[in-house]
Amino acid sequence: MYMAWTSTGTLVGNQSAQPAQPTPASAPAYPMLSQTINESFETQLVECARNTLLDDMNNLFLNRDKYGADFKFKIGQRVFKCHKAVLMARLKQYCSTWSDKVGIITLPKYFQPEALEGFLFYMYTAKVPENFSEISLPMLTVSNYFGYDEVIVRCELDLIQNLTPENSVTVLDVARREKRDHLYFRVAKFIKDNIDSVRKTDTYNAFVDADPQNSRVLLDIITQTLKRPSSSTSMPTSPSPPPYDPISATFDPSVRAHFEASHRFSTSDSECLMPM
Repeated sequence: MYMAWTSTGTLVGNQSAQPAQPTPASAPAYPMLSQTINESFETQLVECARNTLLDDMNNLFLNRDKYGADFKFKIGQRVFKCHKAVLMARLKQYCSTWSDKVGIITLPKYFQPEALEGFLFYMYTAKVPENFSEISLPMLTVSNYFGYDEVIVRCELDLIQNLTPENSVTVLDVARREKRDHLYFRVAKFIKDNIDSVRKTDTYNAFVDADPQNSRVLLDIITQTLKRPSSSTSMPTSPSPPPYDPISATFDPSVRAHFEASHRFSTSDSECLMPM
């Protein structure tokens, strides 16, 4: 009720006036803000769980001998222990092959132990080792052997980004042996553009002396017109995916598909660049 004195001394009041009703506690004043906070908290929980999982997998990798490693690879006299369940989850194409496998699987002797160790580290943690750029070339050979595209593309991109006159012919030789056409093209182009510097290196001379046919390979690279790899399939008209970051621990399969589709050789290009 509202009461007041008028100028004539009369007391008047308004009984219809009512106090403001409080907002129910169950209805938040800013519903969108509340939703955003909940979503942010959920995102933090997911990220925390992901980091914990990666830490646990890294710990499992580092302590394989203690934590029930039941699978073995062998290079020469060196044995590498690991967990069959992890490999079968990551290398699904071997599930049927390795499901009943026991004992030791012997790998080619030319594999570098550090490269296999780095490959297994990626199988457990989805991360490349800290010395990845130092072992990306032998890791390419290991990854190509197992047919694991995710690591293959990482290795190829790292090698392309770190090409030098000193290592180019070595990378070219591995790309040719492993039949990695896109990598072969990029290295061949680098050698052609920097042939004077490449010829001054010891690796160039060793490559030429190792096999008479290597001279023919380099001659073809220098004298022929190199063609950029073309796709054998039609490319989508939608915008291209973001560029792939070889340093990132996360790999998007759609990026790999776009990468390989946009750099696949045609038959004529392969015959031109890879004489046998």
